[in-house]
Amino acid sequence: MPANGKITVNGGVGDKITFTEDGWALDAAANTTTHYAYKNGGKTIMVSKNMTRIASGTSGDDAMTMYTVKEDVNAGTGDDTIILHAALDVNNDGRITAADLGRIDGGTGTDTLKLGGEGKTLDLTGADIVNDLKGIEIIDITSPATPNKLV
Repeated sequence: MPANGKITVNGGVGDKITFTEDGWALDAAANTTTHYAYKNGGKTIMVSKNMTRIASGTSGDDAMTMYTVKEDVNAGTGDDTIILHAALDVNNDGRITAADLGRIDGGTGTDTLKLGGEGKTLDLTGADIVNDLKGIEIIDITSPATPNKLV
């Protein structure tokens, strides 16, 4: 890591980056028009918005939040919860669609795909359940106020 604690990763469509160290989180306030900012303590990695981020879980029970479109998740073993953040509603139309999601693999255990936010619709019409959505045993669309929907 450079002395300033910041690395920029550029790439194109189809290129992928994998975060394997625990603690990396999206810092939306530090995003730019071309890069997402991920921070871990005093370290920052700026990742091109064209690339696919791959988030990897552990052997325990993980709670992982998907913030960026086309993010891949490999939750690993354990009873994991994968949360679809409201930021995935890129069109601001209240819908998160299969086209917004990357490949999601809950792994082994009892894994939950949870729709974050309220008043959202999770539209899995056209999703490739066999290849792009695996190892998910529960879909949770509960909301504290305005109901969510599953299509």
